[in-house]
Amino acid sequence: TIITRANTVLQALPKASSTVAGDDAKKLRLQGEALFLRAYAHFELFRYYCGNYDPAGLGMVYMERPT
Repeated sequence: TIITRANTVLQALPKASSTVAGDDAKKLRLQGEALFLRAYAHFELFRYYCGNYDPAGLGMVYMERPT
């Protein structure tokens, strides 16, 4: 899924080595895009599956790491 792939990218980015000038800028851009895609996917899931806000409701799981 989008969320799992975004989390995998976010987990792998700090481990990636920068060998060419401009790699750090590309890594920051990839990080930003992965964060956006993860947030958008969660937003769509919440919008589709969750009803109106209920403090007593269970809500939905928010995944920040790949499983």
